Amino acid sequence: MELIWALVELFYVQLLGGLVWMLLWLVLLPVWFVIATPFVLGMAAFRPGNFSDNVHGSYSAIWHSVRRMSPAGGAR
Repeated sequence: MELIWALVELFYVQLLGGLVWMLLWLVLLPVWFVIATPFVLGMAAFRPGNFSDNVHGSYSAIWHSVRRMSPAGGAR
């Protein structure tokens, strides 16, 4: 009986660990990419000057490209 409870406990610990990994990969990783992408683009197209201007420019470029791809063609 002790062995059965040990296996049940092991199963739930594994299940909990799997849920934590799933949360990490499915939630935190995409969030990280959304946050990091403009910084990476800002560095890739780095112009001498203020780094935050480059990051803002890449955010702006992403925003405008998404608007151009919208069904309304970015029209208001």
